[in-house]
Amino acid sequence: MSGNSSKVAEFKQHCDQMFQDDAGGKSSLVALEGLVEQDMANTYKIPVSPILPVNSSANKDKQSQLRGLWHQLTQHLVDLRYISEQDFLSYQGHKKEILQQRSLLIPIVRGVDKYLRQETAVAIRALINSNDPGPFFTQFWIEQHLAAIIEAIAKYTSFDGSLVPPDDYEVGEDSCYGRSLAFRMRVIFAMDEALDDADIFDRSMIKYTISLDNILKLGSQPSLEMDGDELKEVTIPVAFWEQVCDLDQLFDAFFTALPTEIQGKAYAITYRYTKAEETFTASDYELIYQDRPAVNNSGNSPKWTVGRINKAERLKAGIYANIACRLLQLKLWQTSFYLGAIDGDWGAMSHEAVLDAYHLELNLWEKGNKAHVKKKKFKKYSKRTVKRSVFRKEKKGIIAIDLEDMHQILQNYVSTVEEESAAGENEMAIIEELRKKTEISDEKLDRAILNEKSLDKCYTTASGSPKRRVSYVSMKNKSFFKGLLRGIGKIVSWIIGAFKKVLGLIFSFAKAIIDRIRKGFQLFAKGFRYLSHLLLGRPIVAPRKNPEEQDTVPIFTRFQLDFDAINFIPKSASTAALKAHMATLDMMRKSMIFFIDVVLFVIKAISKLAQPGGWVSLGIIIFRWLFQRMGELFREEPQHEWSSEVA
Repeated sequence: MSGNSSKVAEFKQHCDQMFQDDAGGKSSLVALEGLVEQDMANTYKIPVSPILPVNSSANKDKQSQLRGLWHQLTQHLVDLRYISEQDFLSYQGHKKEILQQRSLLIPIVRGVDKYLRQETAVAIRALINSNDPGPFFTQFWIEQHLAAIIEAIAKYTSFDGSLVPPDDYEVGEDSCYGRSLAFRMRVIFAMDEALDDADIFDRSMIKYTISLDNILKLGSQPSLEMDGDELKEVTIPVAFWEQVCDLDQLFDAFFTALPTEIQGKAYAITYRYTKAEETFTASDYELIYQDRPAVNNSGNSPKWTVGRINKAERLKAGIYANIACRLLQLKLWQTSFYLGAIDGDWGAMSHEAVLDAYHLELNLWEKGNKAHVKKKKFKKYSKRTVKRSVFRKEKKGIIAIDLEDMHQILQNYVSTVEEESAAGENEMAIIEELRKKTEISDEKLDRAILNEKSLDKCYTTASGSPKRRVSYVSMKNKSFFKGLLRGIGKIVSWIIGAFKKVLGLIFSFAKAIIDRIRKGFQLFAKGFRYLSHLLLGRPIVAPRKNPEEQDTVPIFTRFQLDFDAINFIPKSASTAALKAHMATLDMMRKSMIFFIDVVLFVIKAISKLAQPGGWVSLGIIIFRWLFQRMGELFREEPQHEWSSEVA
């Protein structure tokens, strides 16, 4: 469309006339109808359905964004036991068609309903209060707010320090926090099968928090207060919450808690393994230690050798080996090298995850030939640290993973230390860095990210095990994206098609960027849907209480270009149905002004694109801008100000 800037100015002018409610309002609506249906539709072809149908999911060929959000949500729901493992497996088995077969999604919707009624986060409570879903949460309502819901629930299963300790948690309560604490104990003490049935943390589980506090010397002192034989009070201190939600704090506590006589030594997890074409078998792992090599020891000399492994001391207290293995597995999971079940079983997937991390880091160092480049990019440790972090002897089937070195390397990818940065800035920096590469065009970037085909195999086995999980890093964790910048060369190679396997840096990058695009585009699609109902006369239909009641005649409202509205209310309509429809209309009224501004901003952003494509870049721009202004959604009466920001 030629004259993009003039069309944007025309759009703004007509919207202004509408809100001034002057004589030009009706003619502005007619003009806007042409802009929306013709010019915008033909020019701004965003690769996500711009209009979400009122009472059903998007068309099958435009569901990838929606399915991706549901995929994340179901994983958090099963981890927190809001849905059963069978519900999760059923969803995974039907995930490609489940959004059309609404009856299959009912258990998931019920799980979300239960979660939302327990969520105390201010943003979610404000969302529910300002966009009243009525007495029930429907699939339709949930889909309109998936981005916000997923960001809220993710903190309960993350180990990145994003979960704020509760103010008044009581042991045994069925709440988000009670389920989160049970999840954390199941993961950290996976060797105890008694925890498999623990959906909610109760008084019988306090022994695990006391045990963890004693083993790692956390000093938070979870406690039981007895009155004779009667249990009087159970206490989970704030300090314990902070540490058990932060994986790097747990690692630091682990190293500090090791017996005094071996403090300052070098520690390694070691095991022997056998490999055949189809099988991998690892014997029980051990935690070993030895004196640290001299500071001036040659960089070519490994810290661990077969001889040193054989001569090293074994830590007799087996619990330390178990905890060390679990923490390392969790860190590999957090950095997307490991996509298996966090169960403490050290098998082929854990083995390959360690080697993937080792080879990727070593490869990044090999690329940095110039000393000043290495110094600038890799300040925290030397190439020698990387080379000595893993020792393996394939012929003998033996491996040693230096625990401190490997944690330091993985922490450089995802650290729980929060860095100040506005939402989307680090993601945008990565995209801009990629767009500078001569091998990367907008079309290649869009194809690699938006199609997601190369990531499919990383998710496929989720249907085989409800315990298998993929890590999702909170938006608050800014260091995550700085870690990704280190591997920009690998990401470039993946985009131009050189990689078959996408784990670690590449998988983390794609997953994070896709996540932001889904959330940004979903909010834009929602705003566009509201606008289309007003301008194009599409009917607003009340959501059904029961998705299976397909024969029920719906209530609907349709706005006309002269601001009149036609309401269709069947005689059989119940009071509850009328209330739900009124709530839907009120939700649109409160959100309309904000989202018209959103649409205007997006049109401006698209008009800046030099050529078709660049949707990945645009998606991050939308995400960044929207999440800076999310608070406006929760105002009782949004205050309208046309956005002057230009992408």
